[in-house]
Amino acid sequence: AQGQQWQEAVLLFQSLGRHRLEQDVIACTAAISAFEKGSQWQTAVQLIAEMKQSNLSPNVITYDAAMSACGQGMQWMQALALLQDLEAERLTRAA
Repeated sequence: AQGQQWQEAVLLFQSLGRHRLEQDVIACTAAISAFEKGSQWQTAVQLIAEMKQSNLSPNVITYDAAMSACGQGMQWMQALALLQDLEAERLTRAA
């Protein structure tokens, strides 16, 4: 049962829009954490891209969860790209 909990979390996240609830940074980060536990690194990376397109700024915790998901999938180059994105975001916000 525990192996499927991540899928339930994703379904809950997806239902936010149907119930007219806003998908905020906290909800997205929770979903990315669920993707990590389900070894769904591609979906985690895709959600970060969608967040940026929706003008939601992923935070350090969001990036950490996505990088962990990439690490679980042995996608080291993708994890490094996320780290570079995080650094670029931090520099942009500081300017």
